Amino acid sequence: MLNPILMAGARQKTLCLIFLLLVTWGAALGLPRLNIDTGFHSLIPSDHPDRRAYDNIVKVFGSDKRCVVYVADKAFWTPEKLDAFERLHFALSRLSFVKQVDDFFTLSSIRGSGDRLEAHTILSFGPRDQAMAEAAMADALHHPLLKGNLISEDGKSVAVILSLLPESDLTDFE
Repeated sequence: MLNPILMAGARQKTLCLIFLLLVTWGAALGLPRLNIDTGFHSLIPSDHPDRRAYDNIVKVFGSDKRCVVYVADKAFWTPEKLDAFERLHFALSRLSFVKQVDDFFTLSSIRGSGDRLEAHTILSFGPRDQAMAEAAMADALHHPLLKGNLISEDGKSVAVILSLLPESDLTDFE
């Protein structure tokens, strides 16, 4: 019973190809209208108890809308590249739909030094020389929460996390 159906594709190759092309074309017509929304607010009904807990968390900690910008360069930790990264940081922070930019210019590094505890941003401005760039890289790679999250193990790839404004404030986002 099933064998003749399966063998039809082998016997009628041209007809099978035309059928597959028509099905593919028909499916492609719907692509412009395809919308994928994986946000929690669209997955859980508004009267569900978990939705109310989620809404409370957003109220306390802010929106969960995030975007990650990935930057990779074998020679990232140079004064010139970090200067470009600084310009990227400020350009992203000026976007109307961005609430906050988390990267090396905003995140702190905390280290013990003798009997003192030192805290500072990894980069407060683009480094002036290679020694400052290498010190910033060492700081970033030393940070246990950044390594593997915002910076790759080898330091050649970094991520910038953008916290976006809540959807109601994104009138010009699309």
